[in-house]
Amino acid sequence: MDLSEELQQKILKSLGRSRWMEAAVLVPYFKEKNDKHLIFTKRTDHLEHHKGQICFPGGVKDHEGESLWETALRECEEEIGLKRELITLMTQLKPQITPTGFLVTPFVGEIKKPENWISNPSEIAEIFSVPVSHLKDPKNSRFVTRTWESVEFFEPHFEYLHHDIWGMTGRVVCEFLEIA
Repeated sequence: MDLSEELQQKILKSLGRSRWMEAAVLVPYFKEKNDKHLIFTKRTDHLEHHKGQICFPGGVKDHEGESLWETALRECEEEIGLKRELITLMTQLKPQITPTGFLVTPFVGEIKKPENWISNPSEIAEIFSVPVSHLKDPKNSRFVTRTWESVEFFEPHFEYLHHDIWGMTGRVVCEFLEIA
């Protein structure tokens, strides 16, 4: 969702902030049986932001001098135990904003399929993968019309098993599907 500068300022003002909090996510995928598989996490219900939502591993840039790519790698290791040496950077996607005040930069990384995930139980309730072919199938997605601050926009939702992938994560999935 591309938002005007005016609307972005309204969002920040409503949050009592003067600037976005920088964050980064890794959009990890592996190849298996002629298909790519994206890895998602479900956040626990006791986190401050985005409780119980489906997302990619990532978080806030909170180390001085750390690049956003390094933030994505650090957070990926902390949240799902994926070592940075197993990740090959493929591309950087367009930064996305959230209504909670984050400016999130997504990085796409190819990985080898891990045998076991090591989730951080204080942050991650579940780790799962979704075949890209499933996400590309129109019967598994829908667009919901939303209005925020008098601006109407379409929000993508992708259904997989009992999961609803939406919001910023849904927008990142849409951009990924354009290049996948």
